[in-house]
Amino acid sequence: MVTARQQANEDMEVARSLEAEAEARRVALEERMAAAEERKLTLEEKKVAMEEHQHLVEEERRLFCIDTSNMDERQKDYINLARDEVSAKKRMMAD
Repeated sequence: MVTARQQANEDMEVARSLEAEAEARRVALEERMAAAEERKLTLEEKKVAMEEHQHLVEEERRLFCIDTSNMDERQKDYINLARDEVSAKKRMMAD
């Protein structure tokens, strides 16, 4: 009778140990998955920032190639304001 009880206690101890190991593996897996998701989000943010920067570069290139010599003052002011806005956005992104 004592031997059966000792065996049952040992079996329960082994079961608890296995459950603890399984839980530790599950937690470690969740941590790895969270880290991978964080890296994915960081890469996505960088991609969006690069696309935004590229868009500003293209817009800047387009605006600075416009010939304003045949425009009236209102049109020139508009183009110059647009140029200033794009330049300010680029400076903000660089900081």
